[in-house]
Amino acid sequence: MRKEFIVLGQVFNYPVRVRAYECDSFGHVNNAVYIQYLQQATIEVLRVGAASALPQVHTLAIEYENPARFSDELDIAVSVIAANGARFDCSYEISRVPDKTPVAFARIEWSGPGAEHGLREITPAHAGHAALKPLVTPKDNGARPFRWRHTVSHYELDVLGQAQLAAYFNWLEEAFFQAVRVAGWPLSRLREENFLTLQYRHDAEFFAAAEDLDEIEVVSRLIDIRRVRGIWIHELYRVATNTLLMRDYSTERSWTGKASSAPHRRASWKNSCKASRRRIADNSA
Repeated sequence: MRKEFIVLGQVFNYPVRVRAYECDSFGHVNNAVYIQYLQQATIEVLRVGAASALPQVHTLAIEYENPARFSDELDIAVSVIAANGARFDCSYEISRVPDKTPVAFARIEWSGPGAEHGLREITPAHAGHAALKPLVTPKDNGARPFRWRHTVSHYELDVLGQAQLAAYFNWLEEAFFQAVRVAGWPLSRLREENFLTLQYRHDAEFFAAAEDLDEIEVVSRLIDIRRVRGIWIHELYRVATNTLLMRDYSTERSWTGKASSAPHRRASWKNSCKASRRRIADNSA
């Protein structure tokens, strides 16, 4: 990694055109794809030329504002806002070209090769152009856990032989849909009852990397229930050693295309969303 290119506060722009295969069944860019955009933009900004120098993530926060769809042109603005040796913080703003509609904001703490985990502390610089409010961790409500297991496949590995960064978020998404299916809410029922959820935010911390053929388990609990939002905590473990690899607070937001504009109907729909979440948290159909 060439440290001379890390200039605090300087904004770099990385253009992206959305490809068809980056969109999911809802017709917009899947939330994990944005993680790939951010990772590649960071590599380009730092001019990383060797696989051994690829930066590794420690913490990641991303908030999704508006969807991007096939063929949209996006601009990713990257700013290194703090650095200490081989450890550094980047802020990101993804916007749609040409109207500059905000699509997502993010902040990621990275380290380069040779950084000692937990021994180097970032000294905050100015807030940057894409500052996110810190997550207020909700109190544990005692919701029952849902468990989903998966064996890491070769195609999910990166050039370092460990799980790709975006793969973790693909696994969390699958664990989420598996949890709501177990609770009696398969995607077909969610669609029928006009209760759909979209990813609003991730707040993730990484402790160790998943590797080829690891059996992993995602333990998911719906710990915060509100009228149009819910927060899940996902903890990802290596089963063989019960090692915690990642923890993510995942905020989802309810969406409907049929909610009435009448205040009493909107309130009824929001209450229905909250009741649905409570049934999922209680694992009752």
